[in-house]
Amino acid sequence: MQPVVDYVQRAAEGGRQIAVLIPEWSRSTVVTRSCRISGGLPPAAALRARTDVVVCVVPYRLSL
Repeated sequence: MQPVVDYVQRAAEGGRQIAVLIPEWSRSTVVTRSCRISGGLPPAAALRARTDVVVCVVPYRLSL
């Protein structure tokens, strides 16, 4: 995660306003609802804690 944080910090230098969009994957079937793939939450927490950018977690539904 540190390389991503470093990149975002460099991009935000000079007073730029940065928004980072992170997909949160989910499946819509009954069987897989309990097996939610929440890949967006840990990176979002790391970016919020270490940078001054806006982090948006966007739900994305997988249809398998």
